[in-house]
Amino acid sequence: MEVTDRKQSLPILHSLIAGGSAGGVAKTTIAPLDRVKIIYQVSSSQQFTFSAAYRSIKQIIKDEGVMGLWKGNTATLLRIIPYAAIQYTTFEQSKKMWMYVRPLSKDSSGISGFGRFVCGGVAGFTSVAITYPLDLLRARLAVAGPGPRIGSLFRLSLGLYRDSGIRGFYKGLVPTLIGIIPYAGISFYTFETLKYSYLEKHDTDTLPQSARMLFGGCGGFLAQSASYPLEIIRRRMQVQGSVTTRSSRHVTYALASQAGMVPLVKHIYKHEGIVRGLYKGLSMNWVKGPIAVGISFTVYDAVTTLLRDTEYLN
Repeated sequence: MEVTDRKQSLPILHSLIAGGSAGGVAKTTIAPLDRVKIIYQVSSSQQFTFSAAYRSIKQIIKDEGVMGLWKGNTATLLRIIPYAAIQYTTFEQSKKMWMYVRPLSKDSSGISGFGRFVCGGVAGFTSVAITYPLDLLRARLAVAGPGPRIGSLFRLSLGLYRDSGIRGFYKGLVPTLIGIIPYAGISFYTFETLKYSYLEKHDTDTLPQSARMLFGGCGGFLAQSASYPLEIIRRRMQVQGSVTTRSSRHVTYALASQAGMVPLVKHIYKHEGIVRGLYKGLSMNWVKGPIAVGISFTVYDAVTTLLRDTEYLN
């Protein structure tokens, strides 16, 4: 059986709805793990372990309540819903353009593996470039200590603009754009390749939920591992100048001084090393990354299927 992307191409509105839903559900699910991970990513003194992360979770709950684990999730949702919607929509439209420009460069799914990688990279680059300021605000909220959450996003935005102007909202954009191309490319390439291999092998046009989770998880695992050092650089640059120190019984860190991407890489390598510096918290990403990507692809596929069925019935 031949399963083609051309036959399954989505209307733009469907991609926007499904992509936004996928991103919102996935990020809200793993938000507590994400906050703890960011706290350790920007630390220059604390070594990441799962036991240390567990102690940090308990301390956050003690200081801020259970909802403190979701601190910054409003900024995350404000970003991730348009981010995911743009990413999935751009991916679908990029596939159409790729098949039009290179109609012979494809396999039985309608597009080559290299084409999937390129389209995924384009989708990731586009979505990051448009929504980046909200990602920066989310990182700063994640490392903030106990305090009122109501209006904090607005106050943080005003303070950042007052101190740094518009440029302040784009600190860390360069490593983010560099990292998102292999990350998104590998994610989409892995998921789509496994998906269409399964559909063709089993002579069906329906992918089981378990397979969606598994294939999405595989994509997330590989993508996170390949691009992780650039995430460390991004987070450190994002929180530069936000506070000088943060201390609690379990977590203490000093934020890096103002530095560009290359000096920051050298500083981390010299003082923290590769594993404990550039790959700090990667094991947490191996847990939350595949979960988030698996949920995202699962929700996306499920919503697009629902929208197709609804449109067909109407």
